[in-house]
Amino acid sequence: MKIEDNYTLNYYIDKYSIDTLFKKNIRKYMELHKFNKNDYLLTSNQEADYFYFLVKGSLKCYTILKNGKVLLHEILTPLHAVGDVELINNTIPACNIETLGPSICIGIKMNLLRELISNDLVFYKYLASTLSTKLVTYTHSSSINLIYPLENKLASYLLGVHATNPDAPHIKIDSMTELASLFATSYRHLVRTFNNLCDQNIINKDRNRISILDYKTLEKLAGSID
Repeated sequence: MKIEDNYTLNYYIDKYSIDTLFKKNIRKYMELHKFNKNDYLLTSNQEADYFYFLVKGSLKCYTILKNGKVLLHEILTPLHAVGDVELINNTIPACNIETLGPSICIGIKMNLLRELISNDLVFYKYLASTLSTKLVTYTHSSSINLIYPLENKLASYLLGVHATNPDAPHIKIDSMTELASLFATSYRHLVRTFNNLCDQNIINKDRNRISILDYKTLEKLAGSID
């Protein structure tokens, strides 16, 4: 949802030096967008209207396979570009990008941005960097989905959700069934993994509410897949 708040818009542009990513000053074309939990920035097979810079919160990037299973590619945090592939190739998204919690983005209309960057080598250099990083990340995430235990992937996910609202007393899991699908695992295995983290006093689980008790250990588990 577009928000008219120039103070906050300028704050995030300056915080992340977004102006420096472009040859010309295009600040007047930038918009502030706020999203609630489970909102979509990109939807698979639907045209992308905006290019986004994620400046607050976190997102999950995933694909729904033909057999109905969900393949989680990455947890996205600031400053991440959303829509770079679609911008360059003028194609519809192949993945879904969904918020893990309340998030803020700076958006530029996709068709307008294509015109603005037609001769902008500064921005193309930035895109080349982000796309190469994304290629490495997706290759890495594919190996993670095949090799690493659910415990490590769950730790990374919980930290990503926690980052959207670090002052919140707990993390709310809306649906264990959907979360199991996201990790391409069974409901029982997910429950066992949660119980294992609880037994180690890393987290506490009270129905659908998760509290992080040992942040450093959770970071180590998540960091082992970096």
